[in-house]
Amino acid sequence: MVSNDPAHILLMLNSSFDKWAERKEDFYPVDLQEEGFDGLQSALAVVEKQLASSPYLCVERLTLADLRAFPHLFRFDVIYHDLMLRVPRGPML
Repeated sequence: MVSNDPAHILLMLNSSFDKWAERKEDFYPVDLQEEGFDGLQSALAVVEKQLASSPYLCVERLTLADLRAFPHLFRFDVIYHDLMLRVPRGPML
């Protein structure tokens, strides 16, 4: 297992050791994945609407919210859509 993304590490830990240990819980059940993706799309729509009228997420200056969101928004089309097996939202960088 190799990753520097905490969410991806948790997904790998969810099933990577199944062949060596009895697993009782599934923390990423298939039946909830589509619901999670829909929630992500809703959240991205809110962020996109805000960024259409302002270069910042919360107020008219750079805040921690902008700094925390930037890497995820920047990498979404490049990395995350492949993990979710989805078409990218915009042009590839």
